[in-house]
Amino acid sequence: MHPMFAHAHENRRSHAARFKEPQISCSFICQLLLCVFWLISGGVLQASDPGQIVWKEQKGMMRSAEIGVVVWKEQPFHSDASSKAFAFSSMRQDDPITWFFNGAANKTFEKHELFQLIRFPQWPLGEIVEQQEFESLKFKLGELEAFAKKYPNAAVLLDGIAGSMRDAVSKFSSGKVYFSGNWIGREEYERLSQQRDETLKKYAKEREELERVVLQKSESKRKVKIAAKVQQWSTLILVAIGMWLLLLLMALLTRSWGTLSILVIALVAGAGWFTFTESGFAWTEYVVLAVRDLPSLLPFSK
Repeated sequence: MHPMFAHAHENRRSHAARFKEPQISCSFICQLLLCVFWLISGGVLQASDPGQIVWKEQKGMMRSAEIGVVVWKEQPFHSDASSKAFAFSSMRQDDPITWFFNGAANKTFEKHELFQLIRFPQWPLGEIVEQQEFESLKFKLGELEAFAKKYPNAAVLLDGIAGSMRDAVSKFSSGKVYFSGNWIGREEYERLSQQRDETLKKYAKEREELERVVLQKSESKRKVKIAAKVQQWSTLILVAIGMWLLLLLMALLTRSWGTLSILVIALVAGAGWFTFTESGFAWTEYVVLAVRDLPSLLPFSK
């Protein structure tokens, strides 16, 4: 190679070496991707955020709890204290997989994987005024505290509801009661409870009076309907009964047993027809009323 060209080639290599871009190692890229994934997932299996979100969403709602906390061990020989925790707002069993959901986050367990869970009790209660309600509260609180003690990573998930229940235990023990959404003194509760009972009695009395008025109106309408039916059927019924009795008398006097049989069949058929048209035996009442009003229909009675 010509010395001049060789020198130029060496200069280009030296210049390229000075301005060479820094190389990024594969390990650095992997670490960066792991960090990004951890930030996006937000620590899904961590014991803080999911539980706090669940508690904030459910606090103050009076309904049976659908939320809870599930814990599990990475290996069966690990201690209970090392168990991981996940707060869930709903769960679903799709054999052989059990799903736990908390918003966009979820945790699944296959049939061979062991886990323990505890559901949040219904909280807050409607009232805490009787001793049995207080004992129930303490029992449920004891369950939560025992679970949190056994699985420390679940404690932060249960702090919200357990703390509220502990506060309720303290207030009831100090002589207060939980009534109509507020903690009040026992004397105030007795006064408000008496007012509520009086109001309920008043409403019950008003309801009974309203039902009585409605019943009276219904009975009046029924009587008007019956009177209209009687007016409609009375003449027909009386004429039919009169003719039937007259024919019966003639059949008996003449000993016409064939005619007597026909009259009996006609009576049964007539009763069946009335029963069918009236959808029951209400027509018998019309007959009784028609017979009772018979004197007013006869000419000589006027």
